[in-house]
Formats: sequence, C-alpha cells, structure tokens
Amino acid sequence: MLLLSVDTSSSYGSLSIVQVEKNTYHCLSHKQWISNKEQKYSHSEVITVFFQEALKEAKVTLNQLQLIICGVGPGSFTGIRVSANFVKSLSFSLNIPLVAVSSLESLAQKNKSDLAKKQELKTEKNPSKKTALPLTPNQPKEALLPLIHAFSKKIYLAAYTVFDFKSILKKQVVNYNELETLLSLHNIELWHVSGDAYPLFQQYFSNTFKKKLKIYPKITHPCSLTMVELFLQSSEKQKNTLNWKNLLPLYIRSSSAEELLHSKK
Repeated sequence: MLLLSVDTSSSYGSLSIVQVEKNTYHCLSHKQWISNKEQKYSHSEVITVFFQEALKEAKVTLNQLQLIICGVGPGSFTGIRVSANFVKSLSFSLNIPLVAVSSLESLAQKNKSDLAKKQELKTEKNPSKKTALPLTPNQPKEALLPLIHAFSKKIYLAAYTVFDFKSILKKQVVNYNELETLLSLHNIELWHVSGDAYPLFQQYFSNTFKKKLKIYPKITHPCSLTMVELFLQSSEKQKNTLNWKNLLPLYIRSSSAEELLHSKK
C-alpha cells in the first residue's frame, strides 16, 4: 500500500510518502519545514511544493496513492485547516480514504518509540545487565504526557500508559495553573513529557512536581512518519478510514476570537 502522511498542526510541517507491507513501512520520501510568518513562509504556500518534490523523490505518481493520514490537531487552528483542506482535496479527486490522527497521540507515540530505542541501546551495550524496562506492564506508574501550547495561557494534553498506550487522561485543554493539580490526582510516579508547552510554563510549577517529570526537549512537534507508526500499531478496529466529507479538525477549544465573542454575550 502506498500511503501519504501529512501534518501542519504546529509551526513545523511534515509530509511523508511510504510503502506499507503488513505492519512495516519503507519511507520513500520525507519532507519537513518550519512555517515562518515574518518571512511569509506559511504552510499553505509550501505544502503543495513539498508534495510535488516528494512524489518526484519517491518516483511515484499521484494516482498510485491508496491512503492518506492527516494530523487533525489539536494545535494551530490555521495549520490544522491547511492540512485538512489539502488532504480532503486529494481524497476527493483520487477517491481514496483518509485516516485522522491526533497531534497528542503522535507526540506520545514518538516518545514511546524513543523510550524503546533507548532501552534497546542499553541492552546492546550490556546484555547481561538486568535493567528496569520502561516498556513492560510491570511499570504502571509511568505515563506518556504530551503537552501542546494552546495559547491564552492554556495547554492541550492527554496521557497514556507507556506499555500498551491506553488512555489515562482524555484529550483536553486546561489553564497552565491547573496542570499540576490535575496530574496529582493520578498515582503516577514519572510522567514522560513531550511537546512544546512545558518550557513555556515550567517556571510556575513546584519543584516537587518537576521531580516527577522527565522532559524530552527534542520531541516538541507532531511528525508525519510517527503518524504512520501509530496507524500501523493500531488494532484493526481502530483503523477506521474516513470519507473526505467526514474528516473533522480536533480543535478541543474555541479560537481566541470565538472566546472573546462568547464572553461579550
């Protein structure tokens, strides 16, 4: 199966064309860029260019695509709309299905993959040494915690178990000063934190709370390749494809303009 994966839900955009065989994939082309308002380098201006380059690099044609994965947020309202409109147009014109992936799940999956790779390296360096495996059901008190900046002093978040990716906290938005209290309600000893929100609000968190956090500064934005991994690791029931009409952005909260309008009523 030839698959296209796209995400522009943050300032970082990415696009991948991959060949899928059962539960493995081979990346034929991967493009990534940064949206820069000052230089007028927006997602909408470059996504088509990068897509054309990716097709050429992968040595495939548009009509060979069989499935499209799209990052639907939460994140930048404008960015989410760019990728959603882009893939909807392709889905409609090519008559191929879509799969929606949450930005929060994408970050958590990247975090999980990073943990697994680090554990493999430890084992290779010292195979005789018994270490506490981060990816076993014997460590239920650790969790993946993606945090995305939602602006207006808010944070998008969700939480998942490290071993089997089960939901601990549903996708939601909270004020930054509510995060510590919310997480204290759960019997988790170590939160593996990804995303771009933590550095923006870390000064407001207590030292006691910070000791329960392990920060991954290199895992800050969703990635189109990670979304492919997430799709392949999902159970068959979770691989629900969508018609282009049914792909919906995952905003979670209203935009600042909408919130201001509602506050005046």
